[in-house]
Amino acid sequence: MSCGTERGVKAHKGRNEPPCKYCRKFMDGPTPTPLALVKPVRAPKQQKAMRDINFQPANVCGTNRGWQLHRKRHEDACHPCQGAHGQHLAEGRQARAAAAALLPPKERKTRAPRQPKASAVCGTISGRKRHYDEGTPVCETCRITYNEYSRAKYRETNPPKAPAVCGTDEGYGRHRWLRTTPCQPCLDAHAARTRASYHRKTEPLPPVECGTTRGERKHRKDGTPTCDPCRAAYNTYKSAQRAQRKKEAA
Repeated sequence: MSCGTERGVKAHKGRNEPPCKYCRKFMDGPTPTPLALVKPVRAPKQQKAMRDINFQPANVCGTNRGWQLHRKRHEDACHPCQGAHGQHLAEGRQARAAAAALLPPKERKTRAPRQPKASAVCGTISGRKRHYDEGTPVCETCRITYNEYSRAKYRETNPPKAPAVCGTDEGYGRHRWLRTTPCQPCLDAHAARTRASYHRKTEPLPPVECGTTRGERKHRKDGTPTCDPCRAAYNTYKSAQRAQRKKEAA
């Protein structure tokens, strides 16, 4: 129910009941309806006047500004404007030339030619280098001096080995390198060395004994149970390896 309004008063009358205090107050003097808030209307924004590129002020032809307007409108410039533009360019070149004339001349850095040393005479190492610097052919004295210097330097860095003596395996190798027939002492020495190497490679290994790491490996290879002495030897060997690794890591 909307009491306090004209509709509320009519509703009370329709139900044959006295009006309530809100409706009586409305009947005595209804409150004026509040005016609706009117949102202020903003004045339309004035648009900025567009620039007319075809606008040409009076007496503009025959100047550099007129030449610029011709170019902006993508049209051929008239003869007076072309002459004014050429004069403008000439005045700019003259002004730049006058400003450059006031500046001190820029010094150009040139590299001085390489002068040979006072000791660069022929017959020395520096003399040979002087020939290369000047682009002249190396003379005979400089070439011989440089070759002797190179040989001496090579002998210092590569000392000669002791000569191989006949009757040894090194002597046999020297004969082969020189492509000469080996002498009998060298042949005997080479044969003795070959026999010693063959016997060392073909001699039987010592018998496998229990209580060693070789015995433990033989047990595993044969598929037989490992005995106590071999197991103890293997454990001791592994413990020594672990201790050595810890010592190196520390």
